[in-house]
Amino acid sequence: EKRWKIWFSYVPVSRARKDQDFKNLLGLPIPPSLQCRAWTYLSECQKIYVDGLYARLKEQGGETDAGMEKDAAVFVDNHPQIRATPIVVIVQAYLAMVQDAPYTPGLVSIAGFILLQSPASEEEAFWTFASIIETYIRPHLSEERSLWLDQNTARVVTHLDGNHPELSSRLFDVLEISPSLLLRTWFTHLFVDVLPFQHVLRIWDFTLLEGPDFLIRVAFTILQSCRTTLNGVTSKDTALAILLNPSPQLFAASPNRFIHEVSKVKIFEYDSEPDVDSDEG
Repeated sequence: EKRWKIWFSYVPVSRARKDQDFKNLLGLPIPPSLQCRAWTYLSECQKIYVDGLYARLKEQGGETDAGMEKDAAVFVDNHPQIRATPIVVIVQAYLAMVQDAPYTPGLVSIAGFILLQSPASEEEAFWTFASIIETYIRPHLSEERSLWLDQNTARVVTHLDGNHPELSSRLFDVLEISPSLLLRTWFTHLFVDVLPFQHVLRIWDFTLLEGPDFLIRVAFTILQSCRTTLNGVTSKDTALAILLNPSPQLFAASPNRFIHEVSKVKIFEYDSEPDVDSDEG
C-alpha cells in the first residue's frame, strides 16, 4: 500500500498517466482498501470539488424519482452489502448540482459501484462519481444523438466486419440489433452488472488511466468473446440477453488476463500493431 500512497500524495495524475512505473503498478491488483482512493486520484475529482457543497445538496434534497428508487432497489438486491438510500442521495445530489442532466438508470449502477468500494465515505464517493460522470458519460452520451458514440459505433462495427463478418451480419443485419443502442447501454452503466465484478474493477482502473477509448476496446472484446454462444441464435431477444448479461465463463477467469485481451484490441488509427487473430474467413 505504501507505493500507492506515495503516488496519490506526491505525483500529479498528468505525470502518472505517462509514467511506465505507474502503469506497471496499476497492472497489479489495487488493494481493496485503496480502490476508491485510486479512482478519486485518477478521476481528478479535486478539480470539481467545492467544500461544503455536498452537505448543502443533501440538505436541499431532490425530487423523488420512482424509477431511481426502483433501480436502486434492484442494485441492492444484487449487492446486499450496501443500502439503497445513499445511492439515491448521491444521484439526487449530482442531478441537483448539474441541473440539466437527465436521470438514467446507469447513474444508479455507477454510484452504487463506487459506494461498494467506499462505504465509509459517502462524500468521497459523491465527488468521485460526479467527476467520472462529467468526464466519461456526459460529454459523450448525454445527448440522444452523440457524435462520439456514432463514430465509435462505426469503428466497432467495421472492426467486427473485418474480424468476424458472420457475427457482425447476424447481429446487426439479420437480427437488426442496433449497435449504437447496445454500446450506449454498456457505456452508460460502465459495464456494471454486465461483466464479472472483479473484471469491472479492472476496466474502471484502466479506463480512468487511459480514457474513454478503453471502453471501445472492452465493447469489441465482449462481442468477440460471445461469438460462439451467439452462433445459431435466431431471436433478437435471446441475442440481447446474452450480450447484456453474458455468462462469466465466456471471459478469461483472471481479471488481469481479461485486461490483457482488451489491450490487444487494435481498433484505433493510432494502433500500429496487428490485431488479434480472427477465427472467420
